[in-house]
Amino acid sequence: MYVHHTSKITAFERPSKFTDVMTKGHFRYFAHQHLFETTVNETLMIDILTYKIPFSIFGKVFDYFFLKKHLSNFLKHGNFQLKGQLENNYHHL
Repeated sequence: MYVHHTSKITAFERPSKFTDVMTKGHFRYFAHQHLFETTVNETLMIDILTYKIPFSIFGKVFDYFFLKKHLSNFLKHGNFQLKGQLENNYHHL
């Protein structure tokens, strides 16, 4: 499933967090907050996704049975890819 939308970074506090909010797309509202917590040996990235879907009860049913799981898997896959790229680049320094 491909959903195209345009987002704008609306908040940025380097190095601890940033938020992007959908400006154009199919959701009624879509915001993705990225939080970073650093310890001595690692950086933890936390994603907080907030969204509202259109289509009233049909949208809620679609969200319950499909969309919520799809978005969770999408974030996990993206984070796994990002982790691999960052670790690979770090080892080549």
